[in-house]
Amino acid sequence: MFATVAFAQANDDLTINTPPSIVQCKTTMISWDGGVSPFDLVRISISLSMHNTETPNLLLSINLRAKCSVTEEGVVVEDFPNILPGSSFDFFVDFPAGATLGFTVTDNNGDKAETAPVTVQESDESTCLSD
Repeated sequence: MFATVAFAQANDDLTINTPPSIVQCKTTMISWDGGVSPFDLVRISISLSMHNTETPNLLLSINLRAKCSVTEEGVVVEDFPNILPGSSFDFFVDFPAGATLGFTVTDNNGDKAETAPVTVQESDESTCLSD
């Protein structure tokens, strides 16, 4: 019976939970269900508001090697590979209020799930934002 339960869990469809809100300079948990570990989590910037100027078709791209570039909307800009063994990741929101982000999780089988776009909310904390 144990093998049957483990097999059923391994074949669950992969889904990712859209965070109800994300707040600048705060940590938010990104979680998912189903799928087969290990998982890769990718952050996608959809739009970024800069100095009260909306730039929906361009965005600031930051990867783990600290390279910055301007890319087209919806391009992968940060990858958190091989999250083991769990089904969640604490993401520090170092984006200003008004930026719109999305997340995609991919499991070991190549199955993917995406969040809906989420707009970063304002907070009193802004020390994490670069000038």
